[in-house]
Amino acid sequence: LTISFLRRGDTDFPAKTLLTARAGNGGGAPAPSTRVRFTLGSGGSTLCETTTSISLAPGQYQDVSCEWLLPTAGTQNIVAIVDPTNQINEGNE
Repeated sequence: LTISFLRRGDTDFPAKTLLTARAGNGGGAPAPSTRVRFTLGSGGSTLCETTTSISLAPGQYQDVSCEWLLPTAGTQNIVAIVDPTNQINEGNE
């Protein structure tokens, strides 16, 4: 599973920021619905979490979003992690 195309929408800032990422299946087998976690930096605190709404066939992707409530102003290093608790068995972790 891969994560790409991370972006944020600040239309409702400073109350909240919409975090969006693309979860994709680059493998050869279907992947069940899985969680995507957004953190403040690598290994940092969880900002919000969401789940893909479908199983991803090989080559398929889905954009997922969640709201970061009361986001910090300024430049932030936001990281998106697909399958953060390693529930899906992958050939190349």
